[in-house]
Amino acid sequence: MTTTVMTPHTAGRALAVAEAIADRVATPPLAAQWIRPAHQTSSGPLSLGRGAAGIALLHIERARTGLTDWATAHRWLAHITAGGISTAPGNGLYDGPPAVAYALHLAATVRPGSYQRALATLDTHISTSLRDTVAAVHARIERGDLPRLAEWDLISGITGTTRYLLDRDPTQPAVQQALQCLVRITEPIIHNGQPLPGWWTHLDPASRPNPDFNGGHANLGLAHGITGPLALLATAAQHGITVPHHTEAIQRICHWLDTWQQTSPTGPWWPQWIHRTEHHTHHLDNQPPPRPSWCYGAAGQAHTHHLAGRTLRDQSRIQLARDALYAAANEDSPAQLDEPNLCHGLAGLIHTIRHTAADHPTSDQDTYAPHLLTRLLDTLPPEPERAAETLLAAGGPEFLEGAVGVALTLLSAVIDPTLEGRWDTCLLLR
Repeated sequence: MTTTVMTPHTAGRALAVAEAIADRVATPPLAAQWIRPAHQTSSGPLSLGRGAAGIALLHIERARTGLTDWATAHRWLAHITAGGISTAPGNGLYDGPPAVAYALHLAATVRPGSYQRALATLDTHISTSLRDTVAAVHARIERGDLPRLAEWDLISGITGTTRYLLDRDPTQPAVQQALQCLVRITEPIIHNGQPLPGWWTHLDPASRPNPDFNGGHANLGLAHGITGPLALLATAAQHGITVPHHTEAIQRICHWLDTWQQTSPTGPWWPQWIHRTEHHTHHLDNQPPPRPSWCYGAAGQAHTHHLAGRTLRDQSRIQLARDALYAAANEDSPAQLDEPNLCHGLAGLIHTIRHTAADHPTSDQDTYAPHLLTRLLDTLPPEPERAAETLLAAGGPEFLEGAVGVALTLLSAVIDPTLEGRWDTCLLLR
């Protein structure tokens, strides 16, 4: 692929599309017109991935960068807290109190001293829920049962809420207890007489019984798999927060991921998951390279290796991560992305590459992101208004799978070259 730099035309168009999206989700009634029918019941205020808490991130970032005043962001924050926040269901980062707290915390970083009473209430609730979840995980391990992914993953489990609390107060006991729990999850277990990784689940990737996943699976994705805890453990260590056997846990996950690393003509890659028969035979059964997405593919997996390499001071792992990520970005890669969104589309690959390249500012590989940004824009109508409506019609006003995440990616690429905005902490990229 020929590397490029972002031209003024591309930058102007990207910013115009982002602003056109923001205009169409400026108020809750406007945004409601674009919610996808299938997500009507899961796109309420207390949702980061699909709902109002995610939309608030866009307007907070726009206010932080001076594109608008604070009124729009505050309107959305009032909306997500209007129905009560401390007793709502949902313990994972992307739903319920943690999702609301994440948006309020982001707002407080932009306007120091604001929203402190609500955040104090939420932090107490989140810490208590996290400690309860940790206790349940320890009890499950003592029983010898296998976990559900939602027990510890980024979206619904320990990993996501701990990442939030790591920014709020990394010294609090709940953070230490959660990290200790994740370290324990990395320890191998014996189930029905067979050794398995401690993160092996008896269910399919959607946490359901499935004959196609007879015997369960081990998940390698960043959103739902073991690379999520790896990213968190590495990030915590970089913040100076560690627990006993912290480094050993990072090394244990890395070693397991290394055993499933594959090689193709374009570069290294990892599967999305490992079936029971593959675990037994130590051989991958005809799995093609997954799309290079943030959630399951090379983007999220490679950047996690990058975080782990930095933590372990392992230059070979850092280089491995960069080789995998930029091979995924190459236009000749067999696993191309055909969607624009953050979760499993071009926006996620673009933003992940920007984070990895930020550690290597002299490399020409940091120009891959502008190339991909141009490719994303080329899939849309040339008029910003039509482009925004195309994105909203396809993915709704959603953060992970819709137009809001794309808008944040475009906005960040144009006006935040040093990645100072913290809206993306929930993606485990930092």
